[in-house]
Amino acid sequence: MNSKERREVFLWLGVFAITAVFQFWRASELDGLIFIVIIALIAITAVSEREFTTSLTNPIVSRRAKLFLVSALCIIAISQIHTAPAMFAMLALIPLLLISREKHEHHHHPRKAVTRSAIAWSLVALAIALWELLSYVIGEVTGRDYRTPTISMLIDPFIQHNAGRIFFVVAWGFIGYELLFLRRVK
Repeated sequence: MNSKERREVFLWLGVFAITAVFQFWRASELDGLIFIVIIALIAITAVSEREFTTSLTNPIVSRRAKLFLVSALCIIAISQIHTAPAMFAMLALIPLLLISREKHEHHHHPRKAVTRSAIAWSLVALAIALWELLSYVIGEVTGRDYRTPTISMLIDPFIQHNAGRIFFVVAWGFIGYELLFLRRVK
């Protein structure tokens, strides 16, 4: 692993470590544990010399994985949010992530374009993270979290209703399907 890749891994490990500490601080131990698992998976992937090969190029495995994805999405769509069936269906999707990509499956784009894109997406992510953090802290300090809502507080009423939850799951599932199963051919 070269120094650039090492910096990227340490950056992501730092981001997820801060997030895990924050989750434990706000007494959300389950969320904190999820972030610790993510940290472990990133660390294992970073130090592994194994070349990852995807099993999704096999038509039988791909067909079964697609059926598994649709089944999990159906469970999520019909389950109320923040319930055990929805949580187990979400966790059941993790194996799809583990078999879906090869380690060296990168498209080579001009360096300037990659840098601009990385800066733009980093600024968006930083703005969202700061909004979430400040909204949460201000809500906790003032006791009026409804005056400074977090993103989840804004989205929850929409996905509490069946139609909103189904719309969200279909959109989220479509994005996941695109990322997992469709490959760009050069």
